[in-house]
Amino acid sequence: RDQIMLQEWQDWLVQRDAAKPFFGFLFFDATNAQQHPPGLETDPEFQPENEQELSLKFANYRRSSRFVDGLLESVVAQLNTLGLADNTVVVITSDHGEEFDESGAGLRDHGSGYTRYQLQVPLVIHWPGRESKIFDHRSSHYDIVPTLMKNLLGCQNNPSDYSSGHDLF
Repeated sequence: RDQIMLQEWQDWLVQRDAAKPFFGFLFFDATNAQQHPPGLETDPEFQPENEQELSLKFANYRRSSRFVDGLLESVVAQLNTLGLADNTVVVITSDHGEEFDESGAGLRDHGSGYTRYQLQVPLVIHWPGRESKIFDHRSSHYDIVPTLMKNLLGCQNNPSDYSSGHDLF
């Protein structure tokens, strides 16, 4: 499903009206479903530590993550090829984390607890013209909208008019 969505996105991006700005949203689902194309099962980097169910599941999750990384690489490569990377904001994040009992509380998957393994997710923003920085303050997905509205779309309203979040910058 993710490969189909990526192909549809790539086709659309080439055919769109280049004179108009665009907004795209890609939700890759392979890590949720722990699905990936054949071939990664034999990669030595993604072998389970043992034959226990949790170890097998974690290895498959890592394979799925590698697969999604490749899809993201294709998105970024196409933006570069089309000359769009220098004027396109790209936000990469996840809706939640997965847990494989790292907390030691018997929690597995997502939605089973409020541990950092389920709550902390990556947030990478490519923003042309902004200096690269690493932020270590707490943020929320709620902060993405005010950040885009203020810094990209020029909205001057107080973010509390339309969001619970704050400008990430």
